[in-house]
Amino acid sequence: MNGQNKVSPSIGRFLYGIGGLSAITEVVLLVLFLPWFRSAGIHEISLLVGAVTGIALPVLIMPLCYAFVNGNTAIATGRYHLPMTAAGLVGSLSFVLLLGVGDIHPAAQAFAVFGLLFAYSFCMQTFRYTYFSVGQRFDSSGKATAVKNVCSCFAVFLAALLVIFLTDGTRDAVRSVVAFAAVVSVCVTVTVYLTTAHAMPSFIRLEPRHKRRLRETYRRFVSPLSDGTVRLFATAAFLVCAGGALAASTVPACVFTYAFGIGKGYKPAVLVMAALVAPVSAAVAALSRKKGEKIGGNLSVAFSSVQLALGAGVCVFLYLPIGNVYKAIVLFSFSVLLGISLGAAFACENAGKGYAAALVRCTPGKYGCLHNCIAALGIAFGLGLSSAVNIVWVHVGEQVAATVACVAYVVLLFVGAVLHRAGYADKRSRKRAPGEEA
Repeated sequence: MNGQNKVSPSIGRFLYGIGGLSAITEVVLLVLFLPWFRSAGIHEISLLVGAVTGIALPVLIMPLCYAFVNGNTAIATGRYHLPMTAAGLVGSLSFVLLLGVGDIHPAAQAFAVFGLLFAYSFCMQTFRYTYFSVGQRFDSSGKATAVKNVCSCFAVFLAALLVIFLTDGTRDAVRSVVAFAAVVSVCVTVTVYLTTAHAMPSFIRLEPRHKRRLRETYRRFVSPLSDGTVRLFATAAFLVCAGGALAASTVPACVFTYAFGIGKGYKPAVLVMAALVAPVSAAVAALSRKKGEKIGGNLSVAFSSVQLALGAGVCVFLYLPIGNVYKAIVLFSFSVLLGISLGAAFACENAGKGYAAALVRCTPGKYGCLHNCIAALGIAFGLGLSSAVNIVWVHVGEQVAATVACVAYVVLLFVGAVLHRAGYADKRSRKRAPGEEA
């Protein structure tokens, strides 16, 4: 433990923080991949079943993965380094292989999408947990984590730029974006390994591995959810992640395509959203650190409330025969609010993890791993809604699909923001706030 205080030079902190850019693969997956999949000959039911189950089911084995990685006594791997690196590389590979799913039998499509997304979801959850754990030990000052948060937010904007400049909706264009994202993910994964490898002795687990039964392993993993306040935070995280996935994969494409026609308005809307998520998230996070987490929660509720009202206006405008100029004003205002509200919601979610972990006297790594599982379930639910909207688009009507997408997003984000803020106001939370006696 004595070596941990001096294992992180400034350049090491910075290069570790760049590891946050590995999130670009997930962002590209949501912003670009599923919309393209719908027009690439993939059956809508196959996409719905394969995507939802593939992303959600790895949650069932994450408690075992957490127990294995956390109890690793192998000195050569540094406890977290080998699973972190392997997960990052395999996740990028499975992300690229998704492009190989072609126009074949719907059952084969469903199995292919399921298998590759299962590997991708499992690897990304493992990478997030181990990457966070390395950061906790590699840099106790928190400077590396701050750089990581900035880079993760920047990944959203970088992914949007890739969509704007490198794709025209064709298969080859999508391949170029996905390949670029995968290269970035691989490079930063290797960078994190190399810049923290010298600190491996600080990650060795000296005590013997705890032998627990399967039931006890799962019970200990989900034990934080026995607390009512933590359940509020968990539900909020689920809804916010679902709303974010739905917004990235469907809302701009669906609403703008119906309002202005195919290919018109979608890319600018995505760029506006992505340009705002990062700075808003950073600003709300800084304000929360200075004034308290409740301030960020209040802002998130305020932004999502305004967006809820504007979303209702958008739904009305979709049914009115008005000019494109007025439609553009309303819809791009909605895109601006979408980026602001998502940035505030994500900042609150990140701040709330530490607060929830402290309430139940849980280690940040364990609660972070559990939170990643909840986020994966939320993303799966959001992508399920996205696929359902596409089915409505094809079989019911474009106008109804655009309305459903808009309403579902604003409701998910608003309820998530309210529940997150309610967690700080919960009387049970105030009785045992972090730092006070239980």
